[in-house]
Amino acid sequence: MIFARVLQVVVLLVVLAGCSRVQFAYNQLDWVIPDYLETYVDFSEEQRVMLDDRVDALLNWNCSTQVATYAAMLRSANNDLQSGTMSKERLEEYRVQLEGHWRAMMSRASPGIADVLVTLSDEQVDGVFAVFKDKNEEWLEDFEDETDEERRDRYRERMTDELERWLGPLGWPQQRAVLDWSNRLIPLGLLGLQARQQWQANLQEVMGNRDDEAAFRAGIEELFVNARALRAPAIQERFEENRVLGLDLIQTVGADLNDDQR
Repeated sequence: MIFARVLQVVVLLVVLAGCSRVQFAYNQLDWVIPDYLETYVDFSEEQRVMLDDRVDALLNWNCSTQVATYAAMLRSANNDLQSGTMSKERLEEYRVQLEGHWRAMMSRASPGIADVLVTLSDEQVDGVFAVFKDKNEEWLEDFEDETDEERRDRYRERMTDELERWLGPLGWPQQRAVLDWSNRLIPLGLLGLQARQQWQANLQEVMGNRDDEAAFRAGIEELFVNARALRAPAIQERFEENRVLGLDLIQTVGADLNDDQR
């Protein structure tokens, strides 16, 4: 879910500086990204070569033009953390910066995404949406088999694991903050599925317009750069509510770090 991903990035932002595991993971993206995409599309050899080229170009651009900015942001966040001045307002500033970096990345990536997608055959496109349909149905089955209380327990366990991965064992006030967060959280539930299905429907419409290259490329950029604008107001409202709750949690946990956690 998007709020969990945002929180994970914020946690990493405020507690990490120069982690070798992050560098290792980043250095594997040139094969991780194509391999992940192949769970949705059975690429031809030529398409895989094109995809590899576009991913390499994107990562080279990111390394050469963006990493210094990321590093400066990490240093600033770490200074806030170590000095005890990390406030909710500062966390929000960092979140906005991260969102800006993500939009820049997607803007840079969208032409390469379009280069690859425009080459897909109708059979490949049908395969993509068949995978989407299967994954959506699997998600719905899991959702219907789980109570709201069980979902909150799962979110709490996941958040605790993520925080403890970076901080070590949480103290009781921090555990209580996570419990309070999970109780106040408003799960997206079926709204999240509807948002995903709407985005997929928009993509299917764009993919059906591959003969009009200009319209196709504009549609791909809109889907990947401005996905938020395509959400229904009710879904966006819930995203925002959970984002605020997440920032409250990070601020509370961060304000109560002991020396070992810091």
